[in-house]
Amino acid sequence: MKGHEILRDFRLYILLFAAIRRIGITNPPAEVHHGWRQAGTLMMVRAMEENGPKIFYPGSAVAGADRWQVIASEMPLYAWTIYASNLITGEAHWMGRLISLLACCAGVWSFYRIVRRLLGEQRAFFAGDDILSSMRVLFGRKVMTDIYSASHVLA
Repeated sequence: MKGHEILRDFRLYILLFAAIRRIGITNPPAEVHHGWRQAGTLMMVRAMEENGPKIFYPGSAVAGADRWQVIASEMPLYAWTIYASNLITGEAHWMGRLISLLACCAGVWSFYRIVRRLLGEQRAFFAGDDILSSMRVLFGRKVMTDIYSASHVLA
């Protein structure tokens, strides 16, 4: 590929986005926005670690650490993915952030490819850049199912 062709490859921009968002990904969870949502997701992961990965019966602490109960929630595929990664790497609070970032990148790439097929290369580039630089910057590292689900919808 020639130099100008490389700059037109949208994957480069996705990788650049991921590299920038990866900075500080292992820092302690100090984000104040959507803290309750992130805590809820991580409570489901903890329930899977303590009670087994019952994906059709998502659980959470209800009235203290010793009382787990099945809760009404979305399908806990994201929580299960974090649980499975913790089995491989050990418990790490940042693993959910990394999974969100990877899902975000995959969703943006899929969106770009769909728009490119329907509307052409230039419109796909601008549409992909818009979605990459807007909500993905804010939510691309949060440990919550919303970004994971939205990325799957884009894909």
